[in-house]
Amino acid sequence: MANLKISDYKNTPKPNAQFFNTFAYDSSSKIPEAPPIPINPVNEKLNDIHSQYKNDSSEKSQSEKRWNFIMLLFALLSLVTATFFSILSYISSNQSSAKLEKIILEQNVLLRENLASKRFNKNNSVETKVVIKPKEQSIEK
Repeated sequence: MANLKISDYKNTPKPNAQFFNTFAYDSSSKIPEAPPIPINPVNEKLNDIHSQYKNDSSEKSQSEKRWNFIMLLFALLSLVTATFFSILSYISSNQSSAKLEKIILEQNVLLRENLASKRFNKNNSVETKVVIKPKEQSIEK
C-alpha cells in the first residue's frame, strides 16, 4: 500500500449537493390513494359471525376448562377410593386366609386323633364311637 497522508484526502472532490437533491423526496409527487373497497353485506355478516364465534369459543373454553378440572378431581377421587378398597380387601383376605389355615390345622389334629383312637379301638377290640365337635371360633374384627 502506498503511504497516504491526510493532506491527500483534502484534495479529493467533495460531493455535489445538487446530486443529492435529485434523490430527495418531492412533495409534489404523491402516490394516489386507492379508492375504498365497497362494503359487501355478505362480508359484513361473515365478519360478525366470526367475531361472535370467537367470543362464544372463548366463553366455552373457560367453561370446558372448569369442567375438565372437576372431572379430573372426580377421577382422582375415584382412583383413591378404588385403591383404598383394594388394599382393604387384600388385608381382609390375608386375615381370612390366616383364620382358615388355623381352622384347617385344628381339623387335621382332630382327624389324626380320631384315626389314632380308631386304630387303638381295633387293636383292643373295644368299639367306641368318637364324636368330633369343632371348637367354636371367635370372630375377630
